[in-house]
Parts: sequence; C-alpha cells; structure tokens
Amino acid sequence: MARPTDPAPEAPDPDDADDAALRWAGDEEQGRARPRLAASGGDESVLSSLEGAGDDEDDDEQRAPRDVAGATAAILFGIAYLALTVGWIYSVQLMSAPSTNVVAEVVWQFGEFTAMVAAPLWFAAVMALTRGRVGRRVIWFAIGLAVLVPWPVILELIG
Repeated sequence: MARPTDPAPEAPDPDDADDAALRWAGDEEQGRARPRLAASGGDESVLSSLEGAGDDEDDDEQRAPRDVAGATAAILFGIAYLALTVGWIYSVQLMSAPSTNVVAEVVWQFGEFTAMVAAPLWFAAVMALTRGRVGRRVIWFAIGLAVLVPWPVILELIG
C-alpha cells in the first residue's frame, strides 16, 4: 500500500517581513521552511484550529476534580489571608509612630499601609501566577502565611 507523500515545503519569500519574522537562519536545512505556528490545514489561522479544542467532554471530566481542589484551596486560603489582613489592620491600630519628625511619620504611615495591603497583594499574586497548578499554589500560599504573620497581634495575645 503506497503512502501519500507530503508536498515539498514552499520556499519563503525573502521580501515578506511577516514570514521572515517567524524563521531562523538554517530552518531550510532542517526542513522547517514554513513558520512553526502555522496551522496544518492550509491558510487557516491557529485560533480557528483551536476553537474546537475545548469541546472535548473527556477533557472537562478529567479537569473537574483538580478544579474543585484548586477552588477549595483558594477559598480556604482566601479566608486565611482575610484573617491576616484583619490582623494587620488591628496591629496598625495598636502601635503609634515613635517619632515627632514629619519624615519619620510619613515613612511610618507608609509602612503601616504596606503591612495592611501585603496579604491581599500576596493572595492576588499567587492566584494570578499559579493558574492551574494547585500544588505550587498551596506551597506559595503556605509561604505567604508564614511570612505575613501579624506579630504585634500575636504578641499582644500572648502577653
């Protein structure tokens, strides 16, 4: 049984700037004369070839447990980070600026502000940077919980 052969790749036009941006020197010798991201169906764009990729029911069923675990972890850590934020707001109210110097007062107030927004910023950064990676998300949330502990409140409760 004879196998159909692939047509020879078209030689790129050296004057076409768009085509030149998708090639490296030496691609022709390695058999990659066409851009790597071009869809295999001719002139179709990559986006149109990927539109039907999300319609696979098996793919949705495989992701469901992981999404539930990720959502549950995000909710639990969200509650913990809300508690950290409230703890830092309370800590800021416990302490006052030790100096009467205006510059020191401004720096102190900026430190109080950053203490209050650190936990929500950490939470948002972890959520944005670890999409789809539940294990890494949990690790970074745990590191944030350890780093952002509101020590003034804890010391107040202990002593």
